[in-house]
Amino acid sequence: MYVETILRGWTEKGYRTVDQVRAARLAFREQRLKQRSSLSSSDGGRTMRKPIRTEIVPDWLKMDYSQPEDDDFDIEQARRELEERLKKYKDHPDGASP
Repeated sequence: MYVETILRGWTEKGYRTVDQVRAARLAFREQRLKQRSSLSSSDGGRTMRKPIRTEIVPDWLKMDYSQPEDDDFDIEQARRELEERLKKYKDHPDGASP
């Protein structure tokens, strides 16, 4: 049944020899490749695929949170200033100056 259907189709298309069938099959494949290449070149190389989803993110997410390097900052100086403030507070806890 399957073979008969195939042979009937070839007869309707006018194929009389196996060489004609092979040539038609080769021409069909070349035509198919040409269609695929024209599709892929027209849409940037993507063939029949879903578009890639791009997520929308808020601006604050894109901000650069790296801390700037401050060469002028002296940690020992800052420590001394904090110790002085702490000493003043311990000497006068109510905030009254001497």
